[in-house]
Amino acid sequence: MKVRDVFSLSGLKYAYIKAGIDGLDNNISSVTVLEVAETKEQSWLIEGQLYITSLYAVMNNLEQQLEIFETLIEAKSAGVIICHLDLWLKNIDPRIEELCNKMNFPLIIANSETTYIEIMNPIILKLMEKISGGYLDVNHMQNKLIEYVVSKKDVNVIYKTMTDFYGNGKMWFLDIDNKLIYPKYNTEFSKLLNQIFERSNEIQTIDDKKILTFNDRKYILKFVRSQGIFFGTIVAEYEDNNLKDSDSILDIISRIYTLISTKSGRVSEIEMQRQQEYIGDLITWNFRSDEVAIKIGKDLNWNIQKISRIIVLNINKFQENPSENLRELERYIESIQFQKTKAIIKRENNDNLVGLRSDFIIILIAKQTVEIEDRINRICNQLLESWDNDLAGNISIGVSNEFNDFRDMPKAYTEAIDAYKYGRRYFGENKYTLFRDLGCFGMIREFRENQKLTTSLGYLFQKLKDYDEKNKQDLYNTLSQLIFNDMDVDKVADSMYIHKNTVHYRKNKIIDLLGFEPWKMPYLLNTLMVFALENK
Repeated sequence: MKVRDVFSLSGLKYAYIKAGIDGLDNNISSVTVLEVAETKEQSWLIEGQLYITSLYAVMNNLEQQLEIFETLIEAKSAGVIICHLDLWLKNIDPRIEELCNKMNFPLIIANSETTYIEIMNPIILKLMEKISGGYLDVNHMQNKLIEYVVSKKDVNVIYKTMTDFYGNGKMWFLDIDNKLIYPKYNTEFSKLLNQIFERSNEIQTIDDKKILTFNDRKYILKFVRSQGIFFGTIVAEYEDNNLKDSDSILDIISRIYTLISTKSGRVSEIEMQRQQEYIGDLITWNFRSDEVAIKIGKDLNWNIQKISRIIVLNINKFQENPSENLRELERYIESIQFQKTKAIIKRENNDNLVGLRSDFIIILIAKQTVEIEDRINRICNQLLESWDNDLAGNISIGVSNEFNDFRDMPKAYTEAIDAYKYGRRYFGENKYTLFRDLGCFGMIREFRENQKLTTSLGYLFQKLKDYDEKNKQDLYNTLSQLIFNDMDVDKVADSMYIHKNTVHYRKNKIIDLLGFEPWKMPYLLNTLMVFALENK
């Protein structure tokens, strides 16, 4: 398949070639979505691969855009299709056009309303027409596979098709942890699996095939690997007289199984990336129109018109150790804690939505016909109970006020952020805070924007700051610690690692410099406002 062939497919019916027209005869080996911004690590590049992208991750970085194209050309990629040009990336850097024309590298612009799936599906189908495999009804199997990949329908259809075609006996599919994927809840296989583990030393190897005999039945154990990666195991019955034929069919089925595993994993990864991008746009309302916001959401199966409240679950460890390598923690949260959270939220109401950002989980709560008074309290308590503090760290939860218009999401998001931040600062970790319970703390953002107020308060403790700078002292910080520790000298001494007599000395010095006691009324209100405004 050549690049020029994609224009005849439905997904690119209204596309046009922007640059690199002399490269339309480039061969396409595969197609994928490109949302990677890192070009130093090139292991993800494949020669002849056609890339579909919106360049969202680098839309404001022209140098990085150019670097990506240089990297793709160096890797002998087939070309690039740009999606949603007028939604995010507004135009193409002239240097990229010049480079593509010079290197005969096709740069195609898709219709802005066309989705990734609408482009990918017909290209993948066209590419897979060339795959052949004697014993398998390839077209039928591949069409089922693509249907699963693009629409996320029940993959059991594909497993059943493969099992039916095998026809030489029963067949079971196991994942990398030896858990049964298909058929589900099979008691017969439980006994067989126990035998596989208990009698592993009796399993024969015949022409690189693992063979097990159990209850007068013979089984092939097919370990599915590709490029050094283990994807799982296929266990299949066979007769002595058709071992060779059975093994040949299993070779083809194992390749399909690999595709299911890799494609489903890639679909999940892309879906997660698109959700994260969409969340970023939701909380800033970065959309050309309300209709675009709704449409993109529906492409992700997110109906934002049903949402009435936002919950932010913040993972505190990311702020506590910003310089630490937390990649393992990210993987654990993504694979375990996020899934547990999602299950809780979806169980409460299937219209609820859950998304993962780098350091927090955002939860969009749907309206309910009959509102249960303690609904939010129940949800938040379940989240706190389910969170693994030992492995994933402490959390803080903030809950917005209720809203009726989905366009109020940015405001609600800000409320949820303020609720968790001030809740964490003043009430402690592993708690949830409703924005409505913040009182005056909920108005801190407005106070901070009042220049007259901030200027007035800014002079209040200038004498302490000047004294600290001149004498290398820490009076201003000591005052802050006294206020937040309710004037408990022992606690302040512990938190600052100084003797309590030093704290008493500093208290007296503060009074001498200011001429008043800032922790007593009528000065206390101003003191509280100063430190509340400083703690963002």
